[in-house]
Amino acid sequence: MTGHEDGEPPSVPEGAGDSPVEDTTSADAQPTMPERFRQSLVYTVADAMGGEFQHEVGTWLHHNRDRLKRARVGTHGVDLTRRAAWLIEDVDACHAPFASALRGRVLEELGAACKHFDVEPFDVEPFPMQATMYHHHGFYAWHRDRYEDTVTAQRRMAWLYYLHAEPRRFMGGELEFLDGRLVDPQTDTLVIFPAEQLHRVRAVECYTAGVEDARWTINGWLETAP
Repeated sequence: MTGHEDGEPPSVPEGAGDSPVEDTTSADAQPTMPERFRQSLVYTVADAMGGEFQHEVGTWLHHNRDRLKRARVGTHGVDLTRRAAWLIEDVDACHAPFASALRGRVLEELGAACKHFDVEPFDVEPFPMQATMYHHHGFYAWHRDRYEDTVTAQRRMAWLYYLHAEPRRFMGGELEFLDGRLVDPQTDTLVIFPAEQLHRVRAVECYTAGVEDARWTINGWLETAP
């Protein structure tokens, strides 16, 4: 990730890193999941977009860092005992120039992901995306991205695109699933997985105060029509 070539390096938003709480809930204590999700279903694409695209996104994130807001937990608002992260909530509304290309790449990989998961392909509704930053002490406790009888019920797949500075200036931040599988947050990697699959983001330890050195994703969900 690049993009703070002009002016002073950005600093982390006020309050980031002030919550050292890390989720320690046992996976065994979580709601029962379908047996097929006890073995994690994850589809990854390395080197998904290339260096020029990463630079474009990094530059945009730098120029829009003042839009960062504390991430909420569903409809429950900010809860730092369950999630410590920052969001730019609607990348499209901020006129991000990279959104169309990334959306196209996600859709390009959807067929292969469905085949990998042994599920039928499905028609996708137009989908927004958000930018998510996990800085020092950032984490997200065990959760799903889809729950029945909620506004998330139409979500079929979750997806995310990793982005970070080179060399990486943080530790942790792996995406973890119930079977213990860890997905390393390697920059320029696209990840797709079923939205009802339990997962968490492990705690991040960041070496600097700059937001450009955090664990970043551009992420969203693939939904079907109601």
